[in-house]
Amino acid sequence: MYVGTTLDGAWSFSGSFSGCTGSVNASTGAITVTGLTADSGSVTVTAMKRGYASLTAVYSLSKAYPGPNGEPAVVYSVRPSADVIVKDKTGTFTPASISCEKLKQIGNSAPYVTTEKTLKYQLSDGNLTDYTGAVSVGSATWIEFTLYEGSTVLDRERVPVIADGKDGIDANLLDWIEEWNGNKTDVGRELIISPRMVAGKKESSGKFTGVMFGRDMIEVDGVMQTGLFGMKNGDLTFSIDAQTGDAFFGGTVLVRKDAKNFVTMNYKDTDDWGLKGVIDGNEDKPVFQLGSVNKIGNFNITNSCIGKSTDRDNPTAGMSLYEEFIKFKEANRLSMIGSNVYPLSTGLKGVARFINKDYNRTLTNYGVEVDVSGANENIAIDILNGDVKLGNGVVKGGRYVLKYTSSLSGYQIGDDDEYIVCTNSSKVDLKLPATPKQGKTIWVKQLGSGMVGIIPQGNHKMYYRGSNYNWGLINDKSGGVTVLAMITFIGNVNGANCWVMNTMDVAGIKFGDD
Repeated sequence: MYVGTTLDGAWSFSGSFSGCTGSVNASTGAITVTGLTADSGSVTVTAMKRGYASLTAVYSLSKAYPGPNGEPAVVYSVRPSADVIVKDKTGTFTPASISCEKLKQIGNSAPYVTTEKTLKYQLSDGNLTDYTGAVSVGSATWIEFTLYEGSTVLDRERVPVIADGKDGIDANLLDWIEEWNGNKTDVGRELIISPRMVAGKKESSGKFTGVMFGRDMIEVDGVMQTGLFGMKNGDLTFSIDAQTGDAFFGGTVLVRKDAKNFVTMNYKDTDDWGLKGVIDGNEDKPVFQLGSVNKIGNFNITNSCIGKSTDRDNPTAGMSLYEEFIKFKEANRLSMIGSNVYPLSTGLKGVARFINKDYNRTLTNYGVEVDVSGANENIAIDILNGDVKLGNGVVKGGRYVLKYTSSLSGYQIGDDDEYIVCTNSSKVDLKLPATPKQGKTIWVKQLGSGMVGIIPQGNHKMYYRGSNYNWGLINDKSGGVTVLAMITFIGNVNGANCWVMNTMDVAGIKFGDD
């Protein structure tokens, strides 16, 4: 490639072949033809360079066949004296005129100048004319030489005329355009102009809303900042610092499924910032918040707790999940399970606490209810080690007989009953279990003034001092003290399944057969 008569570099080349095959060197533009399948063909070469329009040249090829009787082929061509004519800005042509020779080549011999055939030329603004000598192009933009045999074209070459541009007029730049020209940034060995640009509007308050881009656009803490900036009513909503690359966001980003289900990320001030997720349009009750407020649903999030409170002893209502335990609290009821559920100030360690202090209620208060049942052995609580400590509590090991009158036929003690308290004013009979396991023990406490009969079932008997009896009787308060009787099933004695009954003072009980 040439600029005028000067070779210009940094061009790349590509080619396409019609009626023939070959290649074009991408760096030099050299054309190599490896085959010509038809009588004629063409090669189209495209030259490309960044910042320039692509240029195209077409080269025609003709196949030469051997002459008759083995004579060598003859090829005629034209050879202009210049490949290009340059017209400078003063109107001077280089060269001043152009000539053309007719060439003849026989076989593989070198071409030579010939007077054979007819040579004509044509200027871009003229007609086809017989060639007689050097030609001045005048105002033409090209000159074309054509070699004929009769009316048949044997060869044709076109020489372009290129002209230098006129001297430019100095631009009358606006002040702000001149400032752009002074703001140049070195990017990869190229100096790029750094403009200052603004898109937006001035609000009625006099403050700006929009986007700014450029050098020294806004002032932050007394320092002019360069980069990209977003403003809303004079407040910075986002920025990318051109010096450090740091990004800042101070507005609101909305990611939405629809108008009622979305996630927002915002920064208003130090008291209002972060993420918020909304479902079903309940913006006042987001499903999560992270930032100035940290919640999942109605549960607060801290560095050690998810829940309603961080206070172990006086939490608010609801559930709280701590690193060491989980807690449920409502009014006077508290449940805690974990690795340590006691405050450090108590000096205690525990894995569970259950507190129910619901006063003035018509319902029965429970601390813990355990219900275990199945085909095999059922163990509700298995204490492998440690003491069972009772403060002001009472272990109720069975039924509590509140009151019996003389009209009652009696009370059947259940297999699971272990402690019976009687407050009856008239005699009442307690029927012992019919199928007890050996060692089964029942405690009976007489608090009322009525007697309490102890009645074995089936073939069971009461055993006392070597004899079997049909019943036992708690008939009195011994010395004014209430009687506590322990009744134990001991198995077969004297041919019968027997129970024994003992008290602290035998004066309070008796046995009989009637």
